[in-house]
Amino acid sequence: MEIKFIDNNKEHGIKYDFNLIRKELNKLHCPPTVYNPFKSHVIKSGKWYLDLSERSTGKSTNWILLGLCMNKLYGTQIIYVRENVDMIRPAHSRQLFNTILEWDYISRLTDGAYNSVKYQSRSWFYYNTEKDIMADEAFMVSLSLDENTLNKSSFNAPRGDLIIFDEFISRHNYANQFVDLCDTLKTIIRERDSAIIVLLANTIDRHAFWFKELGIYEQIQKMEIDTSKEYTNKGGTIISIALMGKKANQMPEHRKEHNRKFFGFLNPKLNAITGGDWAMRIYPHPPKALEDDTPKKIVFNRYIRHNNYLLQLELFKSNELGLYCICHKANQTYDDSIIYTLDDIAAKNERYKWGDREIDKLLYKLLKANKWYYATNLEGSLIDNYINELSKIR
Repeated sequence: MEIKFIDNNKEHGIKYDFNLIRKELNKLHCPPTVYNPFKSHVIKSGKWYLDLSERSTGKSTNWILLGLCMNKLYGTQIIYVRENVDMIRPAHSRQLFNTILEWDYISRLTDGAYNSVKYQSRSWFYYNTEKDIMADEAFMVSLSLDENTLNKSSFNAPRGDLIIFDEFISRHNYANQFVDLCDTLKTIIRERDSAIIVLLANTIDRHAFWFKELGIYEQIQKMEIDTSKEYTNKGGTIISIALMGKKANQMPEHRKEHNRKFFGFLNPKLNAITGGDWAMRIYPHPPKALEDDTPKKIVFNRYIRHNNYLLQLELFKSNELGLYCICHKANQTYDDSIIYTLDDIAAKNERYKWGDREIDKLLYKLLKANKWYYATNLEGSLIDNYINELSKIR
């Protein structure tokens, strides 16, 4: 097959026919119940594709399969990215191809020339176990973000056009990780227009900092399980998002029964495992006033501004509970308002992180003592996210 280039210029990259790639993927006859990137996304003009779901949906396997089809047709190289170097060591990488080998996809993709894969020097090669023959060129290369500086000086992949960042939302995320990812992407892509970037996550945390960095935070808040959308952010970048999973009332009976047997716990944070909704914990709501114990409001001019939300913090004192804080959404601040933020300080009434005054310290002490109450779970999840983002600031 003759390979065509964008603008007839090799430096701009390959002009991919994704209809042809889809047909090649369909030839593998993957089970209809497994994940298929083409069913979740219109892979055409966009460059960023996000797949968010509970575990065990086959996202990584089937994006790699799509990349192997690209490799067969165009010689494309898959670039598989993880957060740190430990995640791409052989011991942690072997399971990537378990399903692909089990279903003998390698033999079908290579017309029987190879039947397995071999991982060598962070590169993946086709391998024939019977003849002990390994392909000359790697079909996939593994990179880690923590080696970004080293990669800039040594990495070269002129056909590295499918970039998969696996498990991009994790407990290992740090403050400037998005910048490091973009720096790594620039190292891989150079000046090519042909690459596509795939971000995969085994979680459905709606407040992950990535969404704000990508300019899609507000859109993500409105998405429901089992939907996919394509957005153009304010910078003009097209981002396709698939939030995979079944709502509880749509799950197959076996899945419901399986969840009941193993994970029948009233903990919404398990949604990333069982499916059915965003991962969110239940937060304590404001306590009901007891007879002859009317709480006294002591401070009400403290606010937190985070992820385009404004939260008001009200300090109360009661005979039964002592000091406690109620957190709820607010629409505006006032001349005497004090605003906590993780953004750059832009006004005299703004304080970084938690501030350093006595009232600031008292509010934080109450938070650590689990004496904050929230109007809804949304406020609670925003405070959790604020704390999480604060911990990543170096």
